Amino acid sequence: MHEIVSTILDDSAIRAGADRLRAEPSVRFAGLWGSADAIITAALSHHLDRPVLIVVRNDDEAEELADDLELFAEATTDRLVPWEAALADDRLSEEVTGERLRLCRALTSDAPPRFVVTSILALLQPVPDQAALRSGELTLSAGQTLEIDDLLGWLVDAGYESVEQVDAVGEFAHRGGIVDIL
Repeated sequence: MHEIVSTILDDSAIRAGADRLRAEPSVRFAGLWGSADAIITAALSHHLDRPVLIVVRNDDEAEELADDLELFAEATTDRLVPWEAALADDRLSEEVTGERLRLCRALTSDAPPRFVVTSILALLQPVPDQAALRSGELTLSAGQTLEIDDLLGWLVDAGYESVEQVDAVGEFAHRGGIVDIL
């Protein structure tokens, strides 16, 4: 824990804020500037046993806050990035889509991220529910036997594109008994 955060951990206002967060699903803090929001959030999170979602005005603020939180909370901070941040040729970025899906899976896991920072725009964009996430997963294990046609069918149903040579996320190539997937 960063020295500044440990200094304010037992402050009565921090404890009151943590108590309020335990009782209410959300709390709004205003009037903080610079890195104060990250310092206060890091201190509050030490009193809570759940992930903390922080919503800011735009993606630039989200990136800055995530960096500050990693410094002051000494913990990895996940970001829910808006799709619009990575639109290319009117197509959604596979990288951003993959990151959003990874975060959704992490939030439903036994070890969810401690912090999720996002912008209002990213939060308003849809994400799949838990049932859709589970139905879109295929878990393979070393030594497992799987019919290639079943795998190829699953890949097509999941939206993967069949190509001659794999170059981008969301593509697969099939040659004989080998399937390359990215």
